[in-house]
Amino acid sequence: VICMNQDNNIAILESKIEAINKAIADSRKNATPATHSTVEMAIEMLAMPALEKVEAELAELKNS
Repeated sequence: VICMNQDNNIAILESKIEAINKAIADSRKNATPATHSTVEMAIEMLAMPALEKVEAELAELKNS
């Protein structure tokens, strides 16, 4: 049961990483020259810390 739960949690975290990466890519794709710097700042301040947090959780879970 614990192994199944861990596998499920890994799948959830991997899905979150995929979603964050897709949101970053979509944001960059949809940015205009006028919004580019704002989009990059938002990615740097919001998306990257969230991505790093989930990646750290995943690494910890895989190492446990």
